[in-house]
Amino acid sequence: MDILRNDYVAKIAAKSWNGKVKIINGIRRCGKSYLLSHLYKQYLLQQGVSEDCFVEIDLEKDINSAYRNPNTLCDYVMGQCAALDGRRRNNIHGRDTILLQQEILY
Repeated sequence: MDILRNDYVAKIAAKSWNGKVKIINGIRRCGKSYLLSHLYKQYLLQQGVSEDCFVEIDLEKDINSAYRNPNTLCDYVMGQCAALDGRRRNNIHGRDTILLQQEILY
């Protein structure tokens, strides 16, 4: 069952493509990750953003623990962006890459 948060998605969407970072904060287990990684991502895909524009990482997962180091994370994200730039073909928003990062304050 999907819990739609259309108001929140609309607020984020209204500030899309302005070159600024969007930070979603709130109490634990309130749906922040779901809002970004599912609802907002689905909205962007419906707007014509290509799947290959997204870089997603969840720092809470043990497999990503190395990226909790800011320098390692930066190297990873920059590498992913460079790889995406080389493959991107149908992005209606030019060369923008969307980073969906969870647990930034891990």
